[in-house]
Amino acid sequence: MTHPPEVQYRFGDLLFCPASGRLFRGSREVRLAPLSRKLLSALVRHTPEALSAEDLQREVWDGRYVTQATIKQRVKLLRRAIDDDGQAPRYIALDRGFGYHLIPPVTVEKPLAGTEHPSTPRDRKRPTTQWTTFGLTAVVCLFVLFMTGAVKIGLRESPGAPPVSPARANAVALVEQGDLFYQRLTEGDIERAHEFYLEAVAADPDYPEAWLALAGCLHTAALLHERAGP
Repeated sequence: MTHPPEVQYRFGDLLFCPASGRLFRGSREVRLAPLSRKLLSALVRHTPEALSAEDLQREVWDGRYVTQATIKQRVKLLRRAIDDDGQAPRYIALDRGFGYHLIPPVTVEKPLAGTEHPSTPRDRKRPTTQWTTFGLTAVVCLFVLFMTGAVKIGLRESPGAPPVSPARANAVALVEQGDLFYQRLTEGDIERAHEFYLEAVAADPDYPEAWLALAGCLHTAALLHERAGP
């Protein structure tokens, strides 16, 4: 099941736009790391059903095997981003022995034609050339590396649960540490996140989430610089 491109989902005080991957609380955008965004999308798409570890591996990690600890940490990061409490959850519940499900009912909304969300004003300042070029160049370079094979993103299926190499385990931990800083969305924290993502790529160049996190971080850095003005 896929999201219709024009549909938005409201649950609790949050509004999720799957086509753009953006999440809003009122007029404020809630920034999500790439894997947290995929996790939320899976939970919304399958509500009210609970998703098992195998389901999450397929939906969030594209069929690659990840440990229960990695899944638990990703849920923790998503909860932190949306101000949820694992001890008294309002959004994401743990079904012990099975998996996770979304707590509040989800309603489907269709945006009115010609309207924009309050967080995307028309009079936003134009980005400075330096940071726009930097952000776009970074993303293009990562794409070129992938297409030429310099970044070998091989999919490993979950059946058989292949052992996680020390390099992959280190890269996963570095991405998760980077996500902790990324979600704070200050320039200093984005810089720290960037450092962790670079270390993750160096630790395991075949780990796709590290490259995706790095590209997202560079894009966010450019946006923050744009909003700050010259």
